Amino acid sequence: MHVVGDNDRQQPSYVDLRKERLRRGGQGPSRSRAGDPDAVNSVATDYPVPHLSGRSPEQRLLLATIEAVSRGASGSMVLLAGESGVGKTALAEWCLGTAAGEEFDFVIARATCEPFHAGMSFFPMQELARRLTSEGQTVQDLIAEGFGNSSNEAQTALRAFDDNTEPATRREYLMATFANAFIAKASAARPVALFLDDLERIDTPSVDALTVVASRLGEARILVIGALRSDIVAADADHNLRQLLERARREQRGQLLVDVKPIDEQAVCEIVATFLGGDVRVPEQFLRRLYIETEGNPMYVREVLRSLREKPG
Repeated sequence: MHVVGDNDRQQPSYVDLRKERLRRGGQGPSRSRAGDPDAVNSVATDYPVPHLSGRSPEQRLLLATIEAVSRGASGSMVLLAGESGVGKTALAEWCLGTAAGEEFDFVIARATCEPFHAGMSFFPMQELARRLTSEGQTVQDLIAEGFGNSSNEAQTALRAFDDNTEPATRREYLMATFANAFIAKASAARPVALFLDDLERIDTPSVDALTVVASRLGEARILVIGALRSDIVAADADHNLRQLLERARREQRGQLLVDVKPIDEQAVCEIVATFLGGDVRVPEQFLRRLYIETEGNPMYVREVLRSLREKPG
């Protein structure tokens, strides 16, 4: 970043944001290049890849994970944890867009753990499984296609969705069935990426099913991504995600926990440049105060900029 001082111009100090944006790759190429996170920002796919500011370390980690799953024989789980607005979902969407691009060609499914799903057991897992099926295909059909009509997995799926199955047994069958559905889809030519947003709201049966999936990551090329509010989980000593997070923190069985932190001051400058169109000069004092007041939270930065733009006069 070049700061122009009094020795450079006979006017107050400014930051040339356009130069900084170009230097940091804000005008990235249209095709992806493995190993270059900035180059993947503009890939045109059904899952557009958002431009991210100040996230190169996280992007490199996610890109390496995508590559490992794509070219290997097993899967991985990445949990993105952080405060509200810090950019967890944006990172996940960058990961999905990159994975869905022509270089990796993942099948994508995503679901959100909404608060109105409370009491609806397995809802996000059912949504993921449903989104992996073709038109007219059931989850049972998907599993039968992947494992065979007479396989134990296919029989388990039939019992899992049978209302006459005893409740405790049915719960076990459902947990196995969701894992089997994901594995069946990933056993085909293309790997699978699953994204669960707002994991802090997930129901306990879905946590148990997700744990089963985590234990079977070695069976297929599945990338599971979860985004969660770490402050909410930390405030609840009995939160149902704690055990899963602890396993991911210890990097067990292909599981990884990523603490998503606020961005630095330079990245805030880049967000301002993108918001204003790039070819602008903004007072250094304003940028510094914006960073301090928002504490590097990208959502707060954009909210302040929007409020200033909409302010009369």
